[in-house]
Amino acid sequence: MNLYNPEKTLKQNLDIYYQNNPDFYSKETIDGKLQKYILPHDALHIIFNCNTDLLGELKLEIITLFCTDIKWNEYYQNLNNEKIKNDFGKVIKGYSNSEYFKLVIFAIKQFIKALFTRVKMKRIWQVYEYDKFLECPLQDIRKQFNISV
Repeated sequence: MNLYNPEKTLKQNLDIYYQNNPDFYSKETIDGKLQKYILPHDALHIIFNCNTDLLGELKLEIITLFCTDIKWNEYYQNLNNEKIKNDFGKVIKGYSNSEYFKLVIFAIKQFIKALFTRVKMKRIWQVYEYDKFLECPLQDIRKQFNISV
């Protein structure tokens, strides 16, 4: 199921994404260093058709590591941001051991899917160049990179 409209541009989909998620990070609530990461991260939600719940975020983090040009050390620095750590801690605070186990199994499945996605892609996604694609229809972006959702 496509969460985002493939006929609309990336910018149009981002506008809808922010309208539907008004409590997410914004330019006003995050520092510049994290902002550099969050805005392209939001574009990745749309490009790779990832939801914004915990499983969608976990899926997207794995895709980010294997299907984009982000460096592991930069990725780790972003995850170590106090705001992200605090917000993530709030989300998983009430999880039971069996729920953690399910998350691990889900992550393993997503890891395998991400590897197959990466093999099929014509080239990796340039995280910080998402703005070059803002006026492109989502279906064209996915076709250009051979991303199937």
